Amino acid sequence: MIWLNEFNAKTLNAQLKNEQNTSIEEINKIKGKADIETVERYSRIEHLQLPKIEFYQLKVTYHAIDEEETSNTKDKLRNILNHLEDLKIPALLKTSELDKIDNADISIISQIGSQNANFKRWIFDISKKSFTHISVSELHNYNDILKKIFQQIIYQKNGETFFNDIYDIYQINSKIRLAFSIKRQLQTESEVIPEQANMLIIDKVIPLEKHKKLYPDEKIVKEIIKYDDEEFDAENIETKMQQDYEKAKKVLIEQGLGNMVSGLNVPRELPFEVKNKEKTFHYLPYNFIQSNFEKEFLQSTLKLDSFQKNELEIYYNGERGLTEF
Repeated sequence: MIWLNEFNAKTLNAQLKNEQNTSIEEINKIKGKADIETVERYSRIEHLQLPKIEFYQLKVTYHAIDEEETSNTKDKLRNILNHLEDLKIPALLKTSELDKIDNADISIISQIGSQNANFKRWIFDISKKSFTHISVSELHNYNDILKKIFQQIIYQKNGETFFNDIYDIYQINSKIRLAFSIKRQLQTESEVIPEQANMLIIDKVIPLEKHKKLYPDEKIVKEIIKYDDEEFDAENIETKMQQDYEKAKKVLIEQGLGNMVSGLNVPRELPFEVKNKEKTFHYLPYNFIQSNFEKEFLQSTLKLDSFQKNELEIYYNGERGLTEF
């Protein structure tokens, strides 16, 4: 008996969803139903002699190496102030009539921009875009330098203060934030690790409730399992099936029942799933309850001449909890 409380019920639900694609609620719904029909499932890993899947895992390790003992914020801010001219974006204005564009008057623009500027708001925005890593109060500790930077990147017009777009304001703000951090060098190490994974965890192939999205159906599953225990040659088997059909047809005609030949229920060829059984179905049946599209894709692939004639294999790996990858 398992006593479920809120905590372990969530844990059990997560495991059921991951491994069996079900839930406590769904199990409770079928509890006590004597007429529920289940389908037996079979592993064919040994018959198909499928090896483990080999793959490579790329492991990347990052190391941040400090290149400074302290952030040296004041020195860095002074450096920004002294090199603001390097953060200017040249702007030229050409003035001319349309037919004299080659002889236009060129003037250098020294002030342009329409974004209102306010020192406290500017400080707040720098802090905000550091994701509060740098507080407003930390920034205000360097007001003496920051105000000098601010004065150089603004201009006055008609009694209002604007940011001067001649300067790369975004880059300046970014450099100010970096001034509060220790300079680090990022080093990476990569390692390629060979891995293996089972295509099927055999002890999890358990019976499940019958539904329409199981593939192939029970009749074909039994046929595949039967032929797995025999020497299988599809061409010879179909030749014999055709011969059996012709014999049955002949008997009916000899008995004067030729009108019944059209309804003769004798198979003349193998289902395409059985023909391709050595190229697919590492367990039976596949459960496509999560995706009918994948079921249709598998069916269409098995019918392709190019698939049947070439050394190709196809396996469904979409059922949770049945594989190691």
